[in-house]
Amino acid sequence: MPESSSLPVLALVDWGTSSFRLWLVDEHGNTTHSTHSSEGMVAARSSGFDNILEKHISDGQGSSGMPAVICGMAGAKTGWHQARYLALPADFEVIANAAVKVPDLNRDVFILPGIAKRKADAPDVMRGEETLVVGALANRPKSNAWCCLPGTHSKWVSVANGRIIDFRTYMTGDLFKALSNHTILSQTSAGAGGASASIPLEQRGEFAQSVLAASSNPDQATALLFSIRAHGLLSNEDALQASARLSGTLIGLELAGMCSSLGKEPVLLISEGSIGACYQRAFEVTGTQYELIDAQMAVKTGLMAAGKMLGLMSSSRPVEA
Repeated sequence: MPESSSLPVLALVDWGTSSFRLWLVDEHGNTTHSTHSSEGMVAARSSGFDNILEKHISDGQGSSGMPAVICGMAGAKTGWHQARYLALPADFEVIANAAVKVPDLNRDVFILPGIAKRKADAPDVMRGEETLVVGALANRPKSNAWCCLPGTHSKWVSVANGRIIDFRTYMTGDLFKALSNHTILSQTSAGAGGASASIPLEQRGEFAQSVLAASSNPDQATALLFSIRAHGLLSNEDALQASARLSGTLIGLELAGMCSSLGKEPVLLISEGSIGACYQRAFEVTGTQYELIDAQMAVKTGLMAAGKMLGLMSSSRPVEA
């Protein structure tokens, strides 16, 4: 939908390690301005978090006194201002009320906390994904669900009765990059090109085959990975076929790790773009029921909910897409 012509009253920011996304919204939750840049936490540490935020708010005609709500890596220990990790189980309202206010600014800026699983045998942390989950479930009954949030470090978040009760992190995207660039597989996946590049990875037969092989035989993980190299040598598969196999194998291993925990309810896939398409195809191949939820809409809705809980907005109207 087109952006609203009303005056903005609140800034919503999703601040990741390498990306920055901002929405300015009016009193009804309608977007008056939005922007996306590569000014993530890493860049902001040198440019200045305050400088970046002020620039983008000014570009969107936001007032000098307008408050902001931020989720993500801006609240990390190495970010702008540390927002502590909450323990499980984490109630949605508690997450918002635990936001920390950045001191010594000309505007009120609140950073939402992350969540930690403090188990000696399986510790885990997340920061930012909790806000997407809150947004994805904003207009749903408080039932049980597993949410899948693909990415460099994919998160699977278990929710029951409006509370986050468990989560797991899989280094799927990180491993894809590392294996593609720093192992023997770099000799197979390098130099992709040609007309076949028009076929997305998830639509290739090699992707589906690899998802099934890995999800059915996770104990053979490293053997399956080396077989990608063998396919290149013995069957003359090109770099795109190799990438499809690697992507399918790693996502298949992720699904194998989750299969025993999933119930009858569909997985809520909170994602977008090409990575979301890969997970959709993997779910279809393995017969995993799912529902796709747009990640941008989810994080915006979650930030909006936090802003209302913090008393920064008076309207309770639904957020416009």
